[in-house]
Amino acid sequence: MANFCHQCALAVDPEMVACPSCGAHLSRLGVIASLPVQSKPESYPAAPLPSRVLAFLIDSLISAAFSLPAGVMFLVALAVGSFTLTVIAAVLSGLGVVAGLIYLLVKDAGGASRGKRVMHLMVVHLPSNAPCNRRQSALRSLVLLALNLLPTIGWVVELAAALLSPGGRRLGDRAAETQVVETSQWRPGR
Repeated sequence: MANFCHQCALAVDPEMVACPSCGAHLSRLGVIASLPVQSKPESYPAAPLPSRVLAFLIDSLISAAFSLPAGVMFLVALAVGSFTLTVIAAVLSGLGVVAGLIYLLVKDAGGASRGKRVMHLMVVHLPSNAPCNRRQSALRSLVLLALNLLPTIGWVVELAAALLSPGGRRLGDRAAETQVVETSQWRPGR
């Protein structure tokens, strides 16, 4: 069984005294929750859409930041007119894009991306009532990436799904059987 922080739902080691993400004290009063498989909750209350959008923007900035060193290198290469620096910048750019995509795919593994943690949100796998894992995170992200191949239409479809479905579940959430919830709403023993 996995152990999770009672405050931010990060997977933690049972010997830890404080959560490395939010700093919550884990050993007091038995606040580390061991999560057995629970009965499937239908859904939680919908997480506020503005919080979800802000979390998405934060995660998008983090993903884009992986390419920042390449951008700086390109500026330096242009300033000094160096072909070698231009090639290095191109390689760094490719690595940055790959790293950014990997981040976007698995950002919610363990229950919450950096953006969701800042906004006090998390992703719950409904059948197990456990925080989202890597596979579920990748599946929900792949659906979003696939829909984004249809400019504007993909965003409208996902936004409409989040606004109109019970619990605010977008198509990626339905595919992965997950839901974005406020951290305070999640009940490990539910």
